[in-house]
Amino acid sequence: MTLSYRIVTLDPLFDRSSFRCGSNALDEYFRDRVSQDVRRGVTTCFVLLSGEDSVVGFYTLAATGLLLSDLPGTTAKKVAALSSCAGGTDGKVSG
Repeated sequence: MTLSYRIVTLDPLFDRSSFRCGSNALDEYFRDRVSQDVRRGVTTCFVLLSGEDSVVGFYTLAATGLLLSDLPGTTAKKVAALSSCAGGTDGKVSG
């Protein structure tokens, strides 16, 4: 059996509610905030879709960066949980 995957840009219609990569911070970001960052032009998000068009992975790319040392302590802790290239898979994909 051959598995089929494709990488596409994030569409707000994709069901992200059940995606889990094992990192609570990344799961929450992907479910709740990545669309907002895409709309604001802060990042671009790509998703890995299975043959059934289920989201099985994602990554984001941002053209800018921040030095954590330039941010207030509480903000730096929140931002440190994510990076300018965040991503994850649901654990079912390998290779």
